[in-house]
Amino acid sequence: MVGIPNHLLAPIATSVAVAERWVSQNVSAHVSSSGVDIRYVAVGNEPFLKAFNGTFEDITLPALQNIQSALIKAGDAGSNEQMV
Repeated sequence: MVGIPNHLLAPIATSVAVAERWVSQNVSAHVSSSGVDIRYVAVGNEPFLKAFNGTFEDITLPALQNIQSALIKAGDAGSNEQMV
């Protein structure tokens, strides 16, 4: 499992290119070069905690969608290409 920190949610949510670059650097590079088995990508670090005062509520889903699209495009989505 790899995770995307909260401070990257906004750039990833607003740019498919940023999501693709993140997937390339943090998933594809490791899966293809070292055969690492990455099964999950955590989008945000508990972004819905009350302590964040809703800061990440509007950007978490778009970030998730862009990461999912980038994973599929890179061929790293695996056999189960669904969002959980």
